[in-house]
Amino acid sequence: MRVLLSLTFQVLILRIFGAGFQTDTYYLSLTAVEFLNALILGFILDFYIPIYNDVKARNLEGAKKFLGSVLLLGGCMEIIIALVLFIASKEVVKIFATGFTEEKIQMSSRLFRIYVFSIPFSGINAILNATLNANFFMFITYLTTLFPPLFNIISVFFFAKKVGIEAIVYSYVISFIFNFLILFFYSSKKLEWKFQNPFKNKEVLNLLKQGIPTRIAAVLYNFKEPITTNALSFFPTGYLTIYKYALRIIAIIFEITNSPILNIFYVKASQLVSENKIDELKQTLLSTMGTNTFLFIFSLIPFVIAFDKIFGLLFGAKVSPDQLTLMFRLFLLLVLFYLVLSYEMFFMYITYALKSGLKVLWIAATFIIFFSFLLFIGRNHLGIYILPVALFLSQSSNAVQYITHVNKKLSIIDYKIAGSMFKTFTIVFIITGFNIFWGYNFFNRILFNMALIILWATLGWSDMRKSAQYILRKGEIG
Repeated sequence: MRVLLSLTFQVLILRIFGAGFQTDTYYLSLTAVEFLNALILGFILDFYIPIYNDVKARNLEGAKKFLGSVLLLGGCMEIIIALVLFIASKEVVKIFATGFTEEKIQMSSRLFRIYVFSIPFSGINAILNATLNANFFMFITYLTTLFPPLFNIISVFFFAKKVGIEAIVYSYVISFIFNFLILFFYSSKKLEWKFQNPFKNKEVLNLLKQGIPTRIAAVLYNFKEPITTNALSFFPTGYLTIYKYALRIIAIIFEITNSPILNIFYVKASQLVSENKIDELKQTLLSTMGTNTFLFIFSLIPFVIAFDKIFGLLFGAKVSPDQLTLMFRLFLLLVLFYLVLSYEMFFMYITYALKSGLKVLWIAATFIIFFSFLLFIGRNHLGIYILPVALFLSQSSNAVQYITHVNKKLSIIDYKIAGSMFKTFTIVFIITGFNIFWGYNFFNRILFNMALIILWATLGWSDMRKSAQYILRKGEIG
């Protein structure tokens, strides 16, 4: 349901506004707010679930005080951040888009000032969501993900033509307030918390201490966002929108197919590591990873086959054929980046569960150096395409380092998972290359892609079936 709502909204925004001035400023301001908010909130969330589980296992009363202290700390932090960003909105926008004209900067600043009002509510929502997930109350956390795209769709239909792009920004803020009310009242029935000075709670201090290396790592890793928007700000008007649109389409698919499994896996991995149940962790990893990848790839196939047909029809005359072709090629290249990410995140979460913060910091540092270097040497040769290529290569370096680190600590990788990863990457590389260079004939594209997917599914069907049976039997999903 959420993927349908999110894709519907993404289609509507381009169908009404096209890829131009308003959408460039909209995506820039949204990226800036999401980046800065996640950057600060991560001090709390990076190790929140493992530490919450540890505290709850030792002392239920301590877990109540821990949650209450974190809510106080998070709420105060987010209010301060929102006020600072509201005051410094123009300066922040300039950091993210040095190539924007003064008119674009003014418009982006206006949208940015509206967006910052969502920050306190999104922070509290994230803490409550994490706590509910840790206690396996996951339906409500999924339900609240439906409201932001739903509110955005309503704003596009009823207010966008009169108010302009600002209508979507206001609806975004309102949706977070709405989610806050739902999560607060639901959590008050399912969870218990006791407010306490966070700086007098040793577990909160431990949380912040544990989070320092990973927060520095997050700053380094997520610095790719201002680097990317700055690079895009020098391209012609509309390029930022086209790139962000391709990224959001695949990000939506990735989040829908990966997030439920990954969220459950993170909670389970934290418990198994804390209980030193390594054999069970290995079985859970091998079983969930294969199914996760199958879901992601199969969900992508309709878009790979009929991207230009679907979105050409939906966008109408607002998006030109050349813009649509550019968006499709960027989408295909970003598939490679997200495929690497789909594998990497399992090992990243185990690294978090191992509380290997310094390793996370080192990997993030190598990522941003490698990413920046690739952009510098490739921008004059590949143009805008260097962005997804640099992401893929840099993320591949991350994945290798995480896998090596986890396997060194726990020895959980065997030839089966290595073989499965190799087969999947081979198929996806062939699909991507064919559709970029030879996928102009729609009929040939259908035949070639379907043949490859059938071959891939046939080769991996036994592993996928076993994985699904194990997960459903163990109750890891649903």
